[in-house]
Amino acid sequence: MRKGHTAMKQFLVLIAAITAATTSPHVVKPHSNVRSLVILYTSSARGQIRTCNCTKFRFGGYGRESTLVKSLRSTNQDVLLLEGGDLTGGDNFQARLKTDVAAQALKLAGYNALTPGEEDIGPAAGQAMKRFKSGPVPIICANLHTTGDTKPIYAPYVIVETKNHLKVGVIGLMDKSVGGSLLEKGSGLTVGDPLAALKSALPALRKKSSLTIVVFHGAPDDAEKLASVKDIDLILCTHRSDRDIVFPDKTKDSNEVGVPVGKTGGVVVVKSGTASNWSLGRLDISLTAQGRIGDVKHTLLYLDRRYPEDPKMVKIYEDYSKKVTAAVLAASK
Repeated sequence: MRKGHTAMKQFLVLIAAITAATTSPHVVKPHSNVRSLVILYTSSARGQIRTCNCTKFRFGGYGRESTLVKSLRSTNQDVLLLEGGDLTGGDNFQARLKTDVAAQALKLAGYNALTPGEEDIGPAAGQAMKRFKSGPVPIICANLHTTGDTKPIYAPYVIVETKNHLKVGVIGLMDKSVGGSLLEKGSGLTVGDPLAALKSALPALRKKSSLTIVVFHGAPDDAEKLASVKDIDLILCTHRSDRDIVFPDKTKDSNEVGVPVGKTGGVVVVKSGTASNWSLGRLDISLTAQGRIGDVKHTLLYLDRRYPEDPKMVKIYEDYSKKVTAAVLAASK
């Protein structure tokens, strides 16, 4: 009788071991009803908050962007909106006012996360991200530390749940070669190894999400090591390392520009195409039955006159203009 009991116990232990080996307890199961995801993104605005509406600079502005985002959300259920950094520029009085405008704009549009760039945290920016800490949008960066400390000053990631309950983990990272030189000049901040930070943050994130998106404030060439890490689905590289900007064809009545998408191993690598707040990046992603990323279509939507400015954003612009005028008058006395 004891032998039979022992054999049954060993059999049950074997079944449990097989189940544990074939079913990962650390990953949220894919949401079977969701077959597509839209990721909207911006980066490299560099303090540009509104178009002058002139011939040369006819694109852009947070007012038009807010209108477009609302429209896209009304026709797509599963949408993420991400900021990839370098949205600010300078540290004079007007630049600080523009940072305040940007903070209000990101809140109005409903951004899901912001990964800062070197322009946002370097000494010249006067620690612009402090103006976002009131909570208009979650700031994420897994490898930005106070010098002498190893704990990130911002949350390493955020979990975004879409309308159809797809849970997407978004990790923020900065390339050391991009931010390191600026931060060494007395900022009190240090950019750590992005690969080590990614590996550290990933296990906890994967327990809570079905997809993993990395917003990497770096160049695509520097993303190859990150792409080698298991369970990464897509890397969005948001630091502009060149001045190549592709504009819509003037001969066609279209504000859209198609942009190629790369792949390293099984990881989709996207190079940001936005600059100077002229356009909104859009990634149309199809998901497989297993919940993995299939096809990805990358489009830049230029913010032209077909998008009227959001009235709430116009009010923010008016308040900004009043403050600038008051400061100019005060300085002239």
